[in-house]
Amino acid sequence: MGKKEDFDYAMNVTRIVMAPQSTIETFGTTTVNYMLISELMDQVNTVRVREGKMYSERPQIITPLRNTWSGSANTAATYRR
Repeated sequence: MGKKEDFDYAMNVTRIVMAPQSTIETFGTTTVNYMLISELMDQVNTVRVREGKMYSERPQIITPLRNTWSGSANTAATYRR
């Protein structure tokens, strides 16, 4: 299977059991606690449980004075011009 097929398969079998109680803030900071249960592809009837936090911060505008391109991929220099 290719990457697109793998992604499509994952999206088709993914189920949200409990949605977050709050919404993502448009112009603020949001923290979403999550727990992900996934089936192991190489072992029958075995799952992996992962939990963590996802942070979303307010968007920032990139200006010539706020150069955030340093350390990016080489192709980023093309877009900086």
